[in-house]
Amino acid sequence: MINIKSNFSKITIDIQGKCDKLKNMKPVMERIASDMVKESQMNFRNSKSPEGEDWAKLSDTTISMRRGGSSKPLVDRGTLRRSISGRATDTQAIAGTNLIYAAIHQFGGTIRPKNGKALKFGKNIRTSVTIPARPYLGVNQRMSEKYRKWVVECIK
Repeated sequence: MINIKSNFSKITIDIQGKCDKLKNMKPVMERIASDMVKESQMNFRNSKSPEGEDWAKLSDTTISMRRGGSSKPLVDRGTLRRSISGRATDTQAIAGTNLIYAAIHQFGGTIRPKNGKALKFGKNIRTSVTIPARPYLGVNQRMSEKYRKWVVECIK
């Protein structure tokens, strides 16, 4: 007769400890959200997408309308850049902005008049304005790998 005896109590304790850590993921999610905001700020500084692609250059018309004549995209007054904030839950890290015009800059698109036949920007009158996508929010491969490591460290 062969008797096999096993003690699963250590395994049970290890599993329970990992489950307890999974229940308290908010600190690591806050760290990730904060880093996502920092990475977005770098995108503004470098005029690049999260994937490292250069943002489209500004048109001469846009540059001429700017206060200082700056040719740097998305940073005329810095309002969009400063509006980026992060928050976290137990299961999510979120970075974003609530500015009404943020999406047109992130995804690009065409603006057309709602009331009237034309749009007026300073002395410029247009029937529509097309804004190229200049993504400033997002998670690239490098960030994803960094965040995965942080989560794994948290539950070890």
